[in-house]
Amino acid sequence: MKFMKITILGFFLLAGTAWAVEDASSAVIASEFVNEHAPYPECHASTIVEVAPGQLVAAWFGGTKERNPDVGIWVARQENHRWLDAVEVANGVQPSGPRLPTWNPVLFQAPRGPLFLFYKIGPSPSGWWGMLKTSPDGGKTWSPAQRLPDGILGPIKNKPVVLADEHRRQRGRMARAF
Repeated sequence: MKFMKITILGFFLLAGTAWAVEDASSAVIASEFVNEHAPYPECHASTIVEVAPGQLVAAWFGGTKERNPDVGIWVARQENHRWLDAVEVANGVQPSGPRLPTWNPVLFQAPRGPLFLFYKIGPSPSGWWGMLKTSPDGGKTWSPAQRLPDGILGPIKNKPVVLADEHRRQRGRMARAF
């Protein structure tokens, strides 16, 4: 009886997954490579945002291997339905000299405001600190890096959410906050 319950539960889980995949595939707009000629062997933790109708910006961390000091934050922009070469926009070079790995970028396009790039620097997740850069032009240029206040890492894997009733108040505050 126990085997039968597990089998039936397994069937429904698999069937539900198949239905979800079928439904999700109809929402796919494009499937393409963003960065085919990377100058590093590994990348991880991608994030993508639409900065204007039909204009996408993607970011990820890439380097020799996760946790290595050469890991930086890379950004690619899409223009005229074509991905431009990715550029490293942030790294973990410290004023005192050593370079530390960067981690988990999160892009966020503020409503009628700048594009935010949140990321982390540190030797390991337990030693991270939060960083921020902004772009007024959809990822073409970036502000100098700013360290977030101690204890504030910023978003780690999910984008911030602007609630409908907060939309009007937040759009001005977010642009001035950093």
